[in-house]
Amino acid sequence: MNNETRELKPIAMYLKPELTQTLTSFSLALCGLSLLVIAMRLGPLTRQADTWNSCVKTTSSFLSTLPGFGTANIDDLKAMSVSLCNGSTPQKEEPLPPS
Repeated sequence: MNNETRELKPIAMYLKPELTQTLTSFSLALCGLSLLVIAMRLGPLTRQADTWNSCVKTTSSFLSTLPGFGTANIDDLKAMSVSLCNGSTPQKEEPLPPS
C-alpha cells in the first residue's frame, strides 16, 4: 500500500460553474423551505402551551383562595393545578376498609 497522501478536492472543482451555482441556489431554497415548514408546525404547539400555562396559572390562583388550600405550598398547588388541567377530577376521600 502506498503511503502517499492525496489532497481531496472539493466537488465544485469537477462541476461546471453554472451547475455549482444552481446546486447552491437549490440548497438555499430547500433550507429556507424547511425552516418555514418547521415554523408553521410550531404554531399550534405554541398556542397549546399558552393555553395550558394559562389554565395552570388560573387554577393555582383559584385553589389558593379556597379554604384549606391557602396554607398549601406553592409547589403543591401547582401539582394539583397540573392534575386538574390534564383532566383529573377531585375525588372525595374514602375511608380505608377495615383490616
